[in-house]
Amino acid sequence: MKLNEQDFNVLIVFQAILETRSVSKASERLGMSQPYISHALAKMRQSFDDPMFVRVKNEMQPTPLALLIAPPIKQVLDLARSEFFHQHTFNPATSSRTSTLCMTDVAEASYLSHIINAFRLRAPNARLRTVSPISEALEEGLESGAVDLAIGYFPDIKNAGAFQQRLLRNSGFVCIVGHENRLIPRGVLDAATFSTVAHVAVRT
Repeated sequence: MKLNEQDFNVLIVFQAILETRSVSKASERLGMSQPYISHALAKMRQSFDDPMFVRVKNEMQPTPLALLIAPPIKQVLDLARSEFFHQHTFNPATSSRTSTLCMTDVAEASYLSHIINAFRLRAPNARLRTVSPISEALEEGLESGAVDLAIGYFPDIKNAGAFQQRLLRNSGFVCIVGHENRLIPRGVLDAATFSTVAHVAVRT
């Protein structure tokens, strides 16, 4: 028998026939057609050079070789089900993992307090970490898992694999000036006036 020529499904079919002692019942249990089960059985017989299962009255009885290899096959299947195909559920109440959020300053001001309160309520043992956005590294961080979630305006993310959802539409920007500021007419600030007045631009 050559391991690299074996189909994993053949082992599943073997286990089903062993437990049900029937090709038709194995077919029903696995949701596979009877011709497929018969084909898998034929493949087993050829690989092991043994009948594997023989019909005795109305049942498919395992041969001595089939009974011999049954325990290790069951071990392989049990291991696969528990380690590879088991759906691990996430329980926020007991989780102690650290979640990394990439947030702009506006996003932190708008959402971070709400997120922290939700963590305290639903995931008290979990940790929350925020990082400032670096445009050339953000997309890579999302792809690698170094960043779990990005909140803010990130037009440079073009990757189709990154799920994006609009939280709100741009509400615009506000300029605040002193009440006694004589350079700006009260209640009037157009682009031309703004560009001539000294101001500070902050970049992260």
